[in-house]
Amino acid sequence: MIQQNQITELFQEISSAKKILIPISTPDGDAFGSALALKLILEQMGVTVVVISSFGTQGIYKKLPNAEKIINEDLYDHNLLKDQDLIIIPDTASLNQLVDLKKHKDGEFRFPESVKAVNIDHHASNTNFANLTLLDSKASSCGEIIYKLFKDKIKMSHDIALCLLVAISSDTGHFRYVCNSELLKIAAELVEYDIDMRGFIRDYYYTKTPEAMLLTGIALSRLITDKERKYCLTYLTKKDLEQGNANKDDLDQAEDEINDNLIQSVDGTDFGIRLSEDKADYTSGSLRGRTGKVDLNLIAKEIGGGGHHEAAGFHLRCSLESALIRVTETVNNILYPSPLRMLRV
Repeated sequence: MIQQNQITELFQEISSAKKILIPISTPDGDAFGSALALKLILEQMGVTVVVISSFGTQGIYKKLPNAEKIINEDLYDHNLLKDQDLIIIPDTASLNQLVDLKKHKDGEFRFPESVKAVNIDHHASNTNFANLTLLDSKASSCGEIIYKLFKDKIKMSHDIALCLLVAISSDTGHFRYVCNSELLKIAAELVEYDIDMRGFIRDYYYTKTPEAMLLTGIALSRLITDKERKYCLTYLTKKDLEQGNANKDDLDQAEDEINDNLIQSVDGTDFGIRLSEDKADYTSGSLRGRTGKVDLNLIAKEIGGGGHHEAAGFHLRCSLESALIRVTETVNNILYPSPLRMLRV
């Protein structure tokens, strides 16, 4: 729960800053929507704001207001880090989510000690890496937190409302993981700012490239189900991308479709797993819940990742084959712990 003294400190830091940097973490709708909403909010408060992403701007989020102003460069050791009064990091549980670890295998990412960092987040796995952390692990999304923090401080606009609605909608699985009256009221208030819901649903729910759909089909053809442990699993290889002439945007869209729909739709399962091979020694993965019976954050934390009860992710510096073994062994150990594991302190 975020305390009033933390909120007071946040606004004190903002009021004394002239230049603020907003890094985007491992990209998803909540990360992009929250960052761009914050940019618009802080600019309305008279601050110069720069948004940077080490991972580029994912295809469907290029349509968001001010997305063209995102600096798509590696944050690691970037000159911008040294030229800020304040860094605000939304929707980020750990510092390593802000940089591409594949490019920096030998280094740990750090902010300059001379610049204060503020983290606004909702992940239970948050590592408390910032000078000031505003954490509400019960919030549906970072977008919801930002809405509540700033709604009485600024004049809401169509562009801010759109960014926040994308953030909230994305991280709730389009209101499937979390859907309560308070959240729906927030969404309704945002829609009042001339949001075209038909276009919103088309652009942010259902738009996929042909290459992304082909990748999704490959993942569907590989789907396997463990009926005893009640989960399903699928994967994509680097060769799949090359043979399908797919780029990073195509992969991102395919992964979203697999995560949000495919692996959550298998009857008789409690959750699903998606793995993607990036390089010979690097594999990313996502876990998505179907019934809420399994704590996916617990599984992800065991393999170096994190997230939420119903949705979590991880990155492994190993081959796809090794990742498959490690992930399935971890799942098996958590769902069916040995006596020795149960005795572990």
